Amino acid sequence: DPTSAAERVRGIQRFHIDQRGWCDIGYHFLIGQDGQVYQGRADEQRSGAHVGRHNANNVAIGFLGNFEEIEPPQNMLDASIRMVAWLSSTYGITLDRDHVRGHREWDGASTACPGANMVPRLTDIVEAAKADPDAPLSLAISFVAPEELFNTGTSAGVADAFEGDTLETELAVTNTSN
Repeated sequence: DPTSAAERVRGIQRFHIDQRGWCDIGYHFLIGQDGQVYQGRADEQRSGAHVGRHNANNVAIGFLGNFEEIEPPQNMLDASIRMVAWLSSTYGITLDRDHVRGHREWDGASTACPGANMVPRLTDIVEAAKADPDAPLSLAISFVAPEELFNTGTSAGVADAFEGDTLETELAVTNTSN
């Protein structure tokens, strides 16, 4: 598929807003096959629209690709380990397979998502996230140029830039471990 991950995320956003009538992407985060992480819903504390009747009190990570047909690339798996470790550290999510599930593992779900080749990797992701040395890091980003922020819906306050655009930001990283 020649479509870039950034283009694919914009396409998902258009589909979820224009066709589904949702206020934004149903997932809080999306991970491309190159390991790039994209923010979907502007606030992971806001309920997503990712698994019917179970959207409250959980965070959705969408993996870009068809993992019924292909194996997830290592870059994607590495990014998911860091993301799951960060979510656990930030929100106190228990790192076990009862609390980290694939879409099809929720009651009432009728989907193959995240795919036969990804589901077995979820245990590996959870175990690696437990040992991730970067998990205690805290990251805060503020945007210097507020005119570059999206103004409506759940995306209000989120940087609205296309691939190749430049945003001026201030970045603070805090190590909270020893």
